[in-house]
Amino acid sequence: MLLSTGLYAQSPYLSIEVKMDRYMTEQTNYRISMKVCEPLKMTNRGDWFAKDTSRIDYLNLKSSDFSCGNYNFIEGPSNSVTYPGTQFNLYQFANQVFAWEKVLIFRIGNYSSPVNVPEMFIVLPMKYKSFVTKVELSDVPFESGKVVYLSDPSASYSKDGSRLTIEQSLRNPSLLPVDSFVLKEMMIKRYQ
Repeated sequence: MLLSTGLYAQSPYLSIEVKMDRYMTEQTNYRISMKVCEPLKMTNRGDWFAKDTSRIDYLNLKSSDFSCGNYNFIEGPSNSVTYPGTQFNLYQFANQVFAWEKVLIFRIGNYSSPVNVPEMFIVLPMKYKSFVTKVELSDVPFESGKVVYLSDPSASYSKDGSRLTIEQSLRNPSLLPVDSFVLKEMMIKRYQ
């Protein structure tokens, strides 16, 4: 009976850290927030612990083909890793989320600018299946009005295949204009 209870007590887990480029942020405060979207038609999960790669072509979907939450952030340092948290130039999140086939969208705003400048976005489709997923995006340069679409991030599984780690430096990223990005409506929509 105890073994059975232990199995059901396990939960999928997602941890995220996004850091701005430290050389570009010495005198600038950027606020990073995140929302999670998922396609309305997802693949059957099957064995949650088995490795798999999604066949969904996210760029062939419309914004209306997704269900999205709202952007979240908490200003100031986070004292707990179980809630979304951010301080300027850093975003951290850790919670029970099965990340496979979800789309993580990060919105970055320049809060030091005396004028209102368009935000930047990072879009990360989670195409690799894992029960436990860790995402680290670093060296993010702020490019107003641009999108970084991470279709093939640097990803690796642990030796036993139980954990997926995505570690990606965004120095010299490929940038797309927000206005011409196919999922623009999904990124800029503030509320459901």
